Amino acid sequence: MYKKLLVIALFTFHFICGYESNTIMWTIPGFSFIPPATPLDLLSSPITGFTGPLSLAITPNGEYVYVINVGNNSANVIATATNTVLLTPGLDNIFNVPQAIAITPDGFYAYVASAGNGSVVVISTASNAVVSTPALNGTLNYPESLAITPNGDYVYVATSNDNSVKVIDTATNTIVSTPALDGVFTAPDFIAITPDGRYAYVANLFSAALTVIDIATNTIVSTPGLNTGFYFPQSITITPNGQYAYVTNGLTSNSVVVVDIATNTIVPTPGLTGVFDSPVSIAFTPDGSYGYVSNAGGNSVSIINTATNTVIYTIPGFAKPQTIAITPDGQYAYVVNAGNNTVSVLFIGVHFPTFFTSCKGKNIFLTEIDNYNYLTWGAPAGGNTVVSYAIYRDPGLTQLIATIPASGPLVYYDHGRNPNITYTYYLIATDASGNTSMSMATTANRYC
Repeated sequence: MYKKLLVIALFTFHFICGYESNTIMWTIPGFSFIPPATPLDLLSSPITGFTGPLSLAITPNGEYVYVINVGNNSANVIATATNTVLLTPGLDNIFNVPQAIAITPDGFYAYVASAGNGSVVVISTASNAVVSTPALNGTLNYPESLAITPNGDYVYVATSNDNSVKVIDTATNTIVSTPALDGVFTAPDFIAITPDGRYAYVANLFSAALTVIDIATNTIVSTPGLNTGFYFPQSITITPNGQYAYVTNGLTSNSVVVVDIATNTIVPTPGLTGVFDSPVSIAFTPDGSYGYVSNAGGNSVSIINTATNTVIYTIPGFAKPQTIAITPDGQYAYVVNAGNNTVSVLFIGVHFPTFFTSCKGKNIFLTEIDNYNYLTWGAPAGGNTVVSYAIYRDPGLTQLIATIPASGPLVYYDHGRNPNITYTYYLIATDASGNTSMSMATTANRYC
């Protein structure tokens, strides 16, 4: 009896003090993330009512999402307050093979690249009607992508069939003469502008290179460091602080390449090489802590921790996802699903842990053995405030086993486990208002 009491006392001491007699493992190699059985992170059902949705853009005030449909050459508008599609008859059948959409910084207009008829269509967001722009009708050679300068003065349009970039003056909706940008690209299929408005980055699909435009002079910047290192680049997204450009490489590369904008050189990122599945689009949280990548081949969205340039989680449940965009307040991500004509909504308002790992352990004292699982995780990146973490043993999040305050050590020992059973744990972060993060999972399948 004395021995049993002593063992219980020692186990209690280990549990309270966080001490284990065999080993403490603060860095655990070889872990993997296991997605929940159902896409717990998706908000209810996807939004329906689209026909071949391809691209979307969110108004600066976050109130509306504009979705272009290549299937019926139309645009739909989602009211974010209710996630319902508005009636907009003025936007029905007004394009010809629309490819991309961008909204002016003041939110007054949306510009759409209508590739099939060589036009850029301008929509008034106040009336959801097309603005008359005769100078932009049929004057461009397959406009495929466009981006608007931060001051809203110009729209840069990549026209892939004539290997050019055209510039539109938004005050007059006319094309500006830019001879240095005519015929110097190689099937340009995407364009992005730095937050300070100094440079435009262009992805050249066939030459597998990036070209940089000096916006002040509309001339090409010499960037030998960007002439190689890409593979069928699909999209370019620049971090909110303007320091890096993230480029998706499609087809068999399945990678994201990171460019240092200050030096126009490629940053080594082994954690982003070959880990995606036909990546299409990237969107960053407003603080730049995370990047969300749509995987058209994997029907998923991967999440990049930009501090480490590693994928920390992949969310299932999409259908050939294309463009992804995040609301200005960083609360939601909207994802176009080309595979089933819907738009999915993710709640991302509470950042999740940067990692979540586990391993098995064993305590032996005299004839008593305690098999336990050791769990540890990293605090969320960015300015997000988390007050506690909840740990579950089931994907349905019904078997709560512990609630850990964010102020304490981010570790948990799950004592008394059966060593012949492999346990999977699910972690949820909660903020002061009761909002919860996406669930993250880990399986204790090896010894510490």
